[in-house]
Amino acid sequence: MFIKFPNQGIKQSCINLFPCALFGFLGFFGSSMLAVDWFNAVPGDLGDARFNSVILEHIYGWLQGRWTNLWSPIFFYPYAHVLAFSDNHFGSVAPYILFRGIGLSREQGFIAWYLFGIVLNYFSCFYVFRRIGLASFSAAAGAFVFTFSLPTVLSQEMHAQMVYRYAIPMAFLALCNMYREKKISALPAVCFWTAVQFYCSIYLGLFLIYFLLAFMVGLLISERHLLSQWFAKRGMERQLVLKYQTILLTLICAASVGYLLIRYKVIASEYQLIRSKETLRLMLPTLKSYLIGDVSIWTAFTGRWIDDVPMRYEHQLFFGIGPSLIFFLGLFSILKIKNNYLSQGDPLLRVYGKAAIYALLILFVMTLRVGNLSVYHLVTAIPGLESIQAVTRVILIMALPFGLIVAIACQSIMSYLNTRLDSYKMMLGGLLLILLLGYEALFSIHTHRAISTWTARINPLLDSMKGVDISNKILFVSATSAEPYYLTELDGMIVSQILGIPTINGYSGNFPPGYIDPKDCEAYKIRLAGYERYRQALSLETQEMDGQVIVLPVSSCAKP
Repeated sequence: MFIKFPNQGIKQSCINLFPCALFGFLGFFGSSMLAVDWFNAVPGDLGDARFNSVILEHIYGWLQGRWTNLWSPIFFYPYAHVLAFSDNHFGSVAPYILFRGIGLSREQGFIAWYLFGIVLNYFSCFYVFRRIGLASFSAAAGAFVFTFSLPTVLSQEMHAQMVYRYAIPMAFLALCNMYREKKISALPAVCFWTAVQFYCSIYLGLFLIYFLLAFMVGLLISERHLLSQWFAKRGMERQLVLKYQTILLTLICAASVGYLLIRYKVIASEYQLIRSKETLRLMLPTLKSYLIGDVSIWTAFTGRWIDDVPMRYEHQLFFGIGPSLIFFLGLFSILKIKNNYLSQGDPLLRVYGKAAIYALLILFVMTLRVGNLSVYHLVTAIPGLESIQAVTRVILIMALPFGLIVAIACQSIMSYLNTRLDSYKMMLGGLLLILLLGYEALFSIHTHRAISTWTARINPLLDSMKGVDISNKILFVSATSAEPYYLTELDGMIVSQILGIPTINGYSGNFPPGYIDPKDCEAYKIRLAGYERYRQALSLETQEMDGQVIVLPVSSCAKP
């Protein structure tokens, strides 16, 4: 079994939980609440944030019975199965349903959903680090890095579909259990949490598999006797019922992931979705990517001299000066042959630390691009994996082993201080570690948009629909300015959900045939013509749809 928290009195338990509360308080109120401007703004811009809210609202509306087809939202009408054009939020939608169910608005529900995911990530990681033998302070420090470090905060704000990462530490814990107990019976737990992460985000689910495999390689390299122990017949493993249960549960979890991936693959084939190789190349990390941290006023100088990185906002992979310094102390602590301070804790910490180093190195080399060359191009040769293009987001997985090494460093440092200094000086040392880990994240620049900005785009469109008979109607919102096309598309998607009617507008990670920018009031006709060619539909069918279209804004797009 894992190390369990000791049975102590309430006073001692409160003392042990104080570092968790302190780090969590600093991260939540010093970073996350600023990202939402104390519930007055939605994290991110008017693009991805609103798109994710549309997907969450679609599932919420489907459960209410407002629309009947889960995989066919009412945008990109009349195309079907367009939910598979991007992440689906199946694994993370439950909190949103709860918050909407208690009366929060779309925007408030989205903010609460976002914050709940961050809290879940933090406590999940803290719990896991405690269970593998780290002290409370060290576990809280590592969980802070996993949840609130610069690259994780930026990715979560700009791409809300990446917020829910709580299953990553849990899958890691299950894998550590397999190693500790030398029992394959823990495999279903690994598969279960991996499946949960897939349903939260396919990107992160796949990257989690990369990490778990890399961590296993690290264990095999650092503990060469592992294989002989692994296959030894021990205790309960001789019971065939247990083996059958293990196989059955593992297959169920694998089948759940397989269903999701096959569904996406079939729909991608149906629409002949092809990802650009150039986009993949631009989204592979480079050495310079790990020095870019523009979002912190204290860290921006490290990458300010780098000016030749396309899609720069996707390459903000620097963890910060403070966390990096402690990380390198962790490397020294783990690799040092004799470390009496680290050995005072769980003896397996050094093993986990070494495996984490190997895992980080493998992920770093595997995804790195040098010029036009990358090992990752070999990975994309596997059918289906070529669609995973935003490879820089692997940093959200790398944050776990990085945070583990930081936590081990804190464990060694605090053990050293405990043997050399009195309690007050030791407390000062702990405060210094907190400062190093948090000062960059707590002074980072957040991207958000006021709730009033969201509603200001939608309310005029809704006002123009007052008194209009919308039964059997189809909505199309046309662009009226030089702003990015996706803003208009998302306006149409949100208005259509509020009204409960389909829209020809649409925005996602992929697009159906015949899609063009909403340049003028007639753009929807070209989209319907594209659908006619794609489905080989009768012209009478699309003509009937044309007659049902309501074009907004009415003032500039009124039909004759």
